[in-house]
Amino acid sequence: YYFCKADLPRAMDASLLAEKAAVFGLKGEVIPKVKTAVKTAIAQSKSDDLVIISGSAFVVAEALGCFPNF
Repeated sequence: YYFCKADLPRAMDASLLAEKAAVFGLKGEVIPKVKTAVKTAIAQSKSDDLVIISGSAFVVAEALGCFPNF
């Protein structure tokens, strides 16, 4: 998991999100910015891996901005 924060004031801090996820056994890396988290996930994936982006509509919208031809 890569925990990040949407670029808006009301969004939950990525570190707090990681803490809340840890309660359910989910572990990962905190990367504050969505764009950086997406780029990191893709860079660290293998050619046959599936990268899934989830969260709020704001997070997904920012992530889609990483793919200008989408």
